[in-house]
Amino acid sequence: MRAKFYIYQPWLTLVARLILGGVLLAAGGLKIGNLQKSAMAVRAYEMLPVGVANFLGYVLPWIEIGLGLPLIELKSCMFRKPNSTIAILWDNPHLSQLIPLG
Repeated sequence: MRAKFYIYQPWLTLVARLILGGVLLAAGGLKIGNLQKSAMAVRAYEMLPVGVANFLGYVLPWIEIGLGLPLIELKSCMFRKPNSTIAILWDNPHLSQLIPLG
């Protein structure tokens, strides 16, 4: 039984990551086009103060895209360690110039 799990687990993980990453990218991408409506949708829940709801409405699409991209990144997605996406981004010469180091 465990042998089958170890055979199928990487593929199940890959499918789950691609689905979740795709959903996050689609949700964020659809909201990017009209951030005012995104803020209005968050305000409609009436659970947060208006200022916080507006801030979340404008920031949430970018967070969704930021979480979705590493999930569907296929460079080494099958058998990678959890922090390898951070390492890949950190070693990227273009992105490492944008990240302040202390």
